[in-house]
Amino acid sequence: MIEARPGRSSYGFDPFGLGATPSNLQRFQEAELVHCRWAMLGAAGALAPELLGLGNWYDAPQGVRLSGTTYIFSFLIVDNDYRAKKGSS
Repeated sequence: MIEARPGRSSYGFDPFGLGATPSNLQRFQEAELVHCRWAMLGAAGALAPELLGLGNWYDAPQGVRLSGTTYIFSFLIVDNDYRAKKGSS
């Protein structure tokens, strides 16, 4: 878990008061880390086709044909794994 440390490299900028409650601040920090990891995966996914010589990043999804069921199934697996690690149902 991330330890909430207000004042450490935050410079006190919180115009909406989102970090006023320590439990909320901890939850927001954890959510920010999750979003950053998804963004890094997205950047790697955009660059991988070009680095592997499979075309450019813009046209790469056109070669992939997955059904809607596959997308839903993969989402449910990822969501279930996230909830299991989080300890909630």
